[in-house]
Amino acid sequence: MICLYDLVDDLPRLVQDFVFAERVAKTKSLLHAEQILPLNRANQHDWLHSSFAALFVKTYDLGGDFELRFTSSLYNSKAGLPSNAYGLIRLLEAKGFLKVVGNKQWSIEPLFVHAVGHL
Repeated sequence: MICLYDLVDDLPRLVQDFVFAERVAKTKSLLHAEQILPLNRANQHDWLHSSFAALFVKTYDLGGDFELRFTSSLYNSKAGLPSNAYGLIRLLEAKGFLKVVGNKQWSIEPLFVHAVGHL
């Protein structure tokens, strides 16, 4: 099971890869279209939105199962995730993009694979 916190440090390097960055952009567009990531202040939070989308692209590449150990907004913010990461993940779950597989553990559903998967 992949922990999202373990992926955060690699994101700046990963988004330098053109194909990975295209998948991130596609995922971020989906998250905006589904109103999971808010459009207001989208420019101001561009890196945060991109890094959140990149987490799911990288998670898919590593098998699709992940966990979020903590639900604390302060801890998530300090770890480099959006402070409301847990709420955003629950929203993705409610919209059918993620499936619960355990306590604070999810897997990427086929509906989400169309965005995070390979081009």
